[in-house]
Amino acid sequence: MANAAQVDMRFRSIGTDRPPMATKAVIAWSSNAVPSATGPNVRTRTRGTQRSSAQTADVPFSIEKDRTMSNPAFKFDHVHIISENPKASAAWYVEMFGATIAADTIARGAPQIFVEFGGMTILIRGRRPGEDPAPNQPIRPYSDFSSHNTWGTDHFGFLYQGDLTALCADLRKKGVSFPVELKKGVGGSLLCYVAAPDGVSIELMQC
Repeated sequence: MANAAQVDMRFRSIGTDRPPMATKAVIAWSSNAVPSATGPNVRTRTRGTQRSSAQTADVPFSIEKDRTMSNPAFKFDHVHIISENPKASAAWYVEMFGATIAADTIARGAPQIFVEFGGMTILIRGRRPGEDPAPNQPIRPYSDFSSHNTWGTDHFGFLYQGDLTALCADLRKKGVSFPVELKKGVGGSLLCYVAAPDGVSIELMQC
């Protein structure tokens, strides 16, 4: 079993909607499928080298140390999810993945919850006055892949440092469904897709 490692997360102000936060926080991940008391189990995805056109999305990026970003002025900050029930959605990430709730606020007339998970922020907010959100398209299988068959973001993914088979078994016991069951991707990595609340799909990968 791997030792727990620490991941630094730095938060920046992104406008009036974001509540005051510490400039630095530390979470821990472990290879254990049981959520850690100090944070989530899923480590951050480390940016790596580009892949050739012959490679597919099933192959995670390889890690290259000391490689600089193409534009260091940018740093990934958050994913924004519109939810019919933000509190229930945030609780789902806490229960299933050991995420932590960093802030529970109200902004522009709607609940807005900041969930920290895998070194990133998931901003989950409710319907704002005047909005009438359309339901998300469910993910569907094709001949050799699956997608939501809509333009825009299809899913987001995490590398899992641990036994993905055991994690999936645990999630299934908790009632989680898998639109894409655990399988081997190109290159031998394990992957699956988890159905999260609000029509969101999450890819989990073990290299």
